[in-house]
Amino acid sequence: MKLLVVVVVAICSAIVAATTEVERKAIKETPAILIAPPRPNCDIMCTMQYDPVCGLPVNQCGGSKTFGNECSMRVHNCQNPTDQYYVYANHVACDSIGQESELPIEILPVRVAAA
Repeated sequence: MKLLVVVVVAICSAIVAATTEVERKAIKETPAILIAPPRPNCDIMCTMQYDPVCGLPVNQCGGSKTFGNECSMRVHNCQNPTDQYYVYANHVACDSIGQESELPIEILPVRVAAA
């Protein structure tokens, strides 16, 4: 009887050890899951009214960009935290700046969106 108990305990120990080793290998071989940081809540409702805004990049890399209105620029800035723009001129498309047909334009001070 003692021999049977010793054999059963030995078999159970071997099974547990083997299972633990398999689990360790599985954990080591499982690729890490990268979790993206949560996107900001950009529930901003804009009208479809076209009132162009010329924006310049905050990081000063790249060219100007025309947005349909200031609200659409705010949505862009919210959804793209690394690609922010500020209002350079209201009521004018960027490619029209400097053309006499669009003058006068309203040049605004630099306003950077809050991060």
